[in-house]
Order: sequence, then structure tokens, then C-alpha cells
Amino acid sequence: MTVAAFKLARDAICTEAQSTNARLAPRYRKIIDPAATAAEFTDGIAALGDFVTLSSQTTDQLAQLAVPPGLEQGQAVNLAQYRDIVAILQHELELLNAGEFADAKAVDLSTDAISRQISAWEAEYGFLNCP
Repeated sequence: MTVAAFKLARDAICTEAQSTNARLAPRYRKIIDPAATAAEFTDGIAALGDFVTLSSQTTDQLAQLAVPPGLEQGQAVNLAQYRDIVAILQHELELLNAGEFADAKAVDLSTDAISRQISAWEAEYGFLNCP
């Protein structure tokens, strides 16, 4: 597989995931909105759960792609980083469901550095960002 073919296949997966995330994001962002109602907050937690499922499924799809020579290590690191974020967000969900909101926020912030690393690798090759 060439880098161009890999990019095309990867971007197709990420485009579909971005479309789904576009519908989820307004809901899960209510978790951090101080003006959110209790119902919106609860729905936001459910939407975050859906996002975690989406991210996990997207990562699994990316892992099925044939990787061109020279990208194997970068792809392996990228997949591991996505899996790390999924695990962190699963923990955040546990904290939110337990009512431990300050701890959940701190856990959420811990994804920032990993997300920056993911974005840097994707930008290096012109890949779309996968949610």
C-alpha cells in the first residue's frame, strides 16, 4: 500500500467518525456547561459514552488498515495513543457517573497532551484527525 492509498482509506474512516462526532459533540460538551440543565448534563454523559464507543470502534477500524512501509511505527504509536485516550475517557465516565466531577475534569485534561501528539503525527502526513 502506498502512503496516498493509506491516507485515502484512513481519511474515509475518519470522515465517517467526524460526521458521527459532529452530532455527539454538542451533547457531551454540556458536561462542562455551567448553564446546562440536569437533563442536559445526564444526556451529555450518555453522549460521552457514545463518543468513547465511537473512538474505540474507529481505532479498531484504523488498526485493520494495511500500513505502507515507513509508517508502521507511527501508526502503532498513533493507535496506542487513541487507545490511551479511550481508556482515560472510560475512567472519566466512571467518575462522572459516581458524581466525582472535579476528578473527572482533571482526568479529561490529561488527554490534552496525547491529543496534541496525535494531531502532530496526523498533520505531518496530512491525515484527517479521527475523533
